[in-house]
Amino acid sequence: MGRPRVIVFDLGGVLLDYAPERRVSAIAAACRTDEDAVRAFLSGPLVRDLDAGLATLDHLARDLGRLAEGRIDAGEAARLWLSVFRPNQTLWTLLPPLSRDYRLACFSNNPGFVRQALPSEVTLDPVILSAEIGALKPEPASFAAAEARLGVDPGDILFVDDAYRNVTAARARGWNALHYRSPELLLADLRRNVLS
Repeated sequence: MGRPRVIVFDLGGVLLDYAPERRVSAIAAACRTDEDAVRAFLSGPLVRDLDAGLATLDHLARDLGRLAEGRIDAGEAARLWLSVFRPNQTLWTLLPPLSRDYRLACFSNNPGFVRQALPSEVTLDPVILSAEIGALKPEPASFAAAEARLGVDPGDILFVDDAYRNVTAARARGWNALHYRSPELLLADLRRNVLS
């Protein structure tokens, strides 16, 4: 693997710890409903539609309001949706030293309001979200759109994702890609592949 110009991280499951049951509990409490009803709600088309840019935060607020049999405003809807995430502090600590030698970016299947969940210590440039490019990983169109936004050759990109299918799709486009399993293993992979 050659030295990359940009390191691109996935969000959920990499830079942000992803715990679906945390979202279920938060929505159930706010909507005063049981967790099975929330799981049924989350198994519907809204999740994919938000990630694909086919639904907005207003749609989410409306649908959560129906679940609550009341009103949920957009701010509360975003808070509930983003409750699934917590910053992966180990990785956020690793980013500042990396940013001295590499441009750092992210590429994630998420709606635009996920930016609210990102810590401000490190600038990710750009933040490429499926809802804004109209294509989901691992679709080839999503990787093509990300390449255009990054403005570098595929071989200049190192991509880190927890979903192996996305790693495989990135490699098929000529990207260097690492499968994220834990902060410790990622650091070992980075040392072996780019930090040596």
